Amino acid sequence: MKKVILLFLFICFALLYYAHFVAPDRLVLRKKVLFLHRWCTGLDGLKVVLLSDIHFGARYIDLNKLNKIVDLVNKQNPDLILFAGDLDAELLMFSNADKNDVIKVLSRLNARYFKGAVLGNHDYSPPCIIPGVLEKSHFTVLRNKVAVLNISDTKLKIAGIDDIWYSKPDLNSLFSGQNDGAPLIFLSHNLDVFPKLPDFVSLTLSGHTHGGEISFPVLGSPFVPSKYAQRYRKGHVVENSRHLFVSSGIGTLSGFRFNNAPEVVILELRQETQKNKIQNTKPKRGFSRDYIPLIRKYFYNK
Repeated sequence: MKKVILLFLFICFALLYYAHFVAPDRLVLRKKVLFLHRWCTGLDGLKVVLLSDIHFGARYIDLNKLNKIVDLVNKQNPDLILFAGDLDAELLMFSNADKNDVIKVLSRLNARYFKGAVLGNHDYSPPCIIPGVLEKSHFTVLRNKVAVLNISDTKLKIAGIDDIWYSKPDLNSLFSGQNDGAPLIFLSHNLDVFPKLPDFVSLTLSGHTHGGEISFPVLGSPFVPSKYAQRYRKGHVVENSRHLFVSSGIGTLSGFRFNNAPEVVILELRQETQKNKIQNTKPKRGFSRDYIPLIRKYFYNK
């Protein structure tokens, strides 16, 4: 019995060590082909890199790591690079890095047609820092606006909004007049807007959740900052032929990652056919609520 207890304690220690000292420093490339209902053959094969939640200045996220991210992205030769927010103004300000060095590294990101970004909830305070860094790094910052691209004589729209925790973007105004048949990719840091979007949006891309950082088999994560809990925690979601992809991001704020590696996502976008059509993906099961508020209350409001 003593040996069993020791073995159990050893396994627990090994898992904690991995989750705290190994997993947060990993970086995986996740590739996925999406077959979209509202797409067109002229854009078939479009390669999109989705980055999210870098949290520069957090543990393991420094200039060396940022350079590794950029090198990994550039090796993919993407057509579009879309950043779903949370470069993190406060962590950047208190890091030892020079803001201009961060700009220099991010400027190396190469996209064939477009580099676009939205702000995340950690990008607003202190103000002006992150928008300036992104703009000087040659990103188009989509603050409640739509960018129109012409790719091989085919129109493609990229729309983006301010973070819904820090503002109240008017989705009706943003999408007014946009239902003209052209494919539209929508970028929003917070995925909770997804059920409210018009059905002509081809694909929604988000971050924010970090995939829950700690994810248990079957149960999922108890730490998902979304009112929908597991529903949109991570990955590809299809509801009534409407597509959402949520990145688990790169930075780690809890200090732990388990069963949920930091990632760079590369999506190949193609037109849906009857053979590959997905009406709905299987709903994620597990914890039915987000327990982050309870933890904050226990540790910070005693």
